[in-house]
Amino acid sequence: MSLKTKETKWRIWFSALLSTLMFFFCIGSFWVESTYGELLLAAANQGFLNFLENKRKLFLVEVCVPALIFMLFLGAIIFFILKKQLKIKRHINVILILISVIFLITGSMELGAVSYVKHQIHLGQKHWYDENRVVMHALGAIDGLAYTNSKEALENSYLEGNKAFECDMVLTTDGELVACHDWGTGMQKGFSEDNIPTKEEFMQVKIYDQYTPMSIDEIIEFMAENPEVYVITDTKYAEAEYYEQQFKKIVESAAEHNCKDVLKRFVIQIYHPYMYGDIENIYHFDNYIYTLYQEGYRGDIQEFEEYAKFCVLNDIDVITMYEEYYSNELLEICNRYGLQLFVHTVNDEELQKEFLEKNIGIYTDKNFNGSGGMSGGEHY
Repeated sequence: MSLKTKETKWRIWFSALLSTLMFFFCIGSFWVESTYGELLLAAANQGFLNFLENKRKLFLVEVCVPALIFMLFLGAIIFFILKKQLKIKRHINVILILISVIFLITGSMELGAVSYVKHQIHLGQKHWYDENRVVMHALGAIDGLAYTNSKEALENSYLEGNKAFECDMVLTTDGELVACHDWGTGMQKGFSEDNIPTKEEFMQVKIYDQYTPMSIDEIIEFMAENPEVYVITDTKYAEAEYYEQQFKKIVESAAEHNCKDVLKRFVIQIYHPYMYGDIENIYHFDNYIYTLYQEGYRGDIQEFEEYAKFCVLNDIDVITMYEEYYSNELLEICNRYGLQLFVHTVNDEELQKEFLEKNIGIYTDKNFNGSGGMSGGEHY
């Protein structure tokens, strides 16, 4: 047997082994995906390895044995063809390599490898929360008063060095978007849920008789003047007709002020999964938060993991929840899926330090240098 013939045989054997391994990989990918779920790679931690350890016998019976039988059958067919068709024999090495590539691509797609790589690249980039782990709740407190969403609160919080601001937003009776928690707070005289003002009326009545109201126009102007500022929306309502109008107003206002670039610095809070698609149909915002307070979340581990899976599948980086339901297990889930966890509303300085030391972001009415702000009721 010539050296060239030996080399050809070794190449064929190597290609056959490679295609067999890739076939096992492909079939195994389908089995693991159907057994474990669509976020295999995102959840590939020690818990998943333990899962595979417990399923070895099932994997052997349902995947390895059938795959081996199939490959033996396929090998017999190929061997039969090689004996009959000399032309095919010359190209069998290329054919086997091509089959291996097909199996590899199919298995990788089934495991979500493309989405996983894309997600990892995204996580490697710089995000708003990397430098802003403190979010000023309702634009921050002013003179010991929370929830004002006022110009003075915003300016005061900004001068204290804050760059990320959560803002409550509701619609006036004429369909304009303004910074207000709700109409029943009593902060502005004459307004109530039964007497919702127009934008003009809203802007003319001082908050607590001394603070300046803001509409989406003033907020966008402030963002345009301060390019390091991020605004987290709290649009309150989960009815599509209402929140769609709110986000349309945000986009329209940015366009009217010739500064659509500020939309890159809006961080959109959604309260339910269906909101994400509705908002994306209006405008593709770069940043989202899945906030759980309207879901009624109370700390269940399994439920939280479902929220985490939704976030990964939809390129949402941040989950926000009530701080009282926090547990270390929830942080572990966020770390596993590459998500940033925020908690609200944290006004105790020692508790703030504890969360920040764990790399958990906080919503607060005051930060370490803040003026304090606990008055204003039990809103969110």
